[in-house]
Amino acid sequence: MLVQISSLVNADLRSFSGLTDLLTQGVNGVRPLIAEADDGDSFVVYYIKYEGKITKGVAGQYQLITQSWATSYDVSLAIADQVAEALSASDNYSDYVSAASKFSEQGIIYTEQIFNLKQ
Repeated sequence: MLVQISSLVNADLRSFSGLTDLLTQGVNGVRPLIAEADDGDSFVVYYIKYEGKITKGVAGQYQLITQSWATSYDVSLAIADQVAEALSASDNYSDYVSAASKFSEQGIIYTEQIFNLKQ
C-alpha cells in the first residue's frame, strides 16, 4: 500500500506544471523524503505517514506530508500553494489538514503541509 501511495503522490506532483515551473530542477525537484544536493534552491520533498487504527472498527489514516523548500518565505509559500493545487486536482486526497512555515538550522525556509489520503 505505501509503495502504491508514494507512486501516486510522485505522479500527481510531477505532472502539475504550476508546481514544477517553480522548482529549480523542474520535475526532478520532487523527491521522496530527502532532496539531492543538486536539486537547487527550490524543491519539494514528501513522505507518507500511517496513523493506524485509533479505535476498533475505525479505518487507519494515511497522511501525506510535504515540505516546500526555498531561499525566501514568499517562494516557499508559492511552492506550497502549487502543491495544494496539484493535490486538489487529483482524486487521491480527501482533506488539506494544515500548513506551517518553518526555518531550518541551515537557514533555509520551508513550508510543511499535511494532507489526508483517500483510502
